Amino acid sequence: MDAENINTVYDALKSSIEGMLAAEAERGDLKKSQSDDLVGKTNIYIEIEGALTGHIYLSLTKATVLNIVKEMAGMEVDEVNDFAKSAISEFANLMVSKSSTAFLNQDIKISSSPPEVIIEASEGEIDFFGETFIAIPVETDLGEMELHVFLQ
Repeated sequence: MDAENINTVYDALKSSIEGMLAAEAERGDLKKSQSDDLVGKTNIYIEIEGALTGHIYLSLTKATVLNIVKEMAGMEVDEVNDFAKSAISEFANLMVSKSSTAFLNQDIKISSSPPEVIIEASEGEIDFFGETFIAIPVETDLGEMELHVFLQ
């Protein structure tokens, strides 16, 4: 897995956080992902196809999801309901769109599946497809999140 590809996805996430959410984002140290890291959290799954293939999970605590929705919609929600799922899916779409554009600028053409939101993922619900993912912890003004990436 190419570090430059991982950085491209992270840069798209950071740009989305700063642009859409008007929040600061600080990257933590890279580590090998474990599917257990995603259990109990809201996860947004996106499949990548084309010149690169792979998978991306954006893993968020409930508090982070609610803070993102509040920032995007200008209103408080107290649960991860259909409205909240729609909002964080839109946020994930922005991240993937920015990633796609950045890859295209490198002459790498990709496409992605629509975001799939998995609320409070249970053990066995997260599939790493037998691959080794890299996790990037991200601390934001709105809470913690982790980007889990496998691209080849």
